[in-house]
Amino acid sequence: MPASLRAALLPFQQTGVKFGLTRRGRVLIADEMGVGKTVQALALASCYQDEWPLLVVVPASLRLVWAEEIERWLPHVRPGEVKVIEGREDRLCDLPDANARRREKLPAITITSYEMLKRLSCPACQKLPQAQTGTTGGRGGAGSGRGRGRGGSGGSTRAKTPCTGPDHCMAALPWGVVIIDESHNLRTTNSRQADSPHTEAAVAAGSRAGRLILLSGTPSLSRPYDLYRQIDVLVPGLLGRTKEEFAQRYCDRRLVPVITSRGKSRLKWNNGGGARLVELHGLLVRRVMIRRLKRDVMAELPPKRRQ
Repeated sequence: MPASLRAALLPFQQTGVKFGLTRRGRVLIADEMGVGKTVQALALASCYQDEWPLLVVVPASLRLVWAEEIERWLPHVRPGEVKVIEGREDRLCDLPDANARRREKLPAITITSYEMLKRLSCPACQKLPQAQTGTTGGRGGAGSGRGRGRGGSGGSTRAKTPCTGPDHCMAALPWGVVIIDESHNLRTTNSRQADSPHTEAAVAAGSRAGRLILLSGTPSLSRPYDLYRQIDVLVPGLLGRTKEEFAQRYCDRRLVPVITSRGKSRLKWNNGGGARLVELHGLLVRRVMIRRLKRDVMAELPPKRRQ
């Protein structure tokens, strides 16, 4: 970690970085907005710089904001080593075939939006219908890779065609460290096959990486169903083998009557509730999540950030 960054970290931010290190770089930093999640993520990522390239996935409006934060907090990274993906013309291609050489040729840091990551990833990693080929009893992976996670959708029973590989798929490039900002955008849907393509592409990239840092100021602790994809990509199986299993235990999963567009009544699974929330919160903070509210760290914040 750069000495200037280490010196700038507030005590509770140092605690957040240490928490991430004890979790081997796979962590959800869920501090409230204004507490400094970005600087903690960059500090933690810099501890694994020898494993870069680093991929940063953010909402489109935050791409340049992150570029400025990287320039501020990681001054040793030259501007030419940071690439912001603006469109398809920025596709990272024409790289050597060997993964080790690909890592050398990739920019040190790549910043992309959820949308561009989706567009530049293959149908298999997006889990689009055209990538489904048949049925199987197991959980399909999101292509080949060296990852620690499964990238599964939780309950899918259809086999997937293989990922087209790093020549044609951004999610399959050999990212060593991945940061996903506003990770609550990784939505858990009721679909048994797959979640949204942008969720699947981000999960495919994150599951392959050795280190994965999720940032969210609004973790859905009262409606925990949306947490499943975020936590499952960090620590596969921690919340259950499938999202249905998770919903049964922690989301008060139940069948409720609904009226269809044709005016007919049918039963539908409702996963919008919460159950055993104290148990779930304890599991998260022990294994994968750190969350501080602004009021908890007010005394450590600079005056301008206490407002």
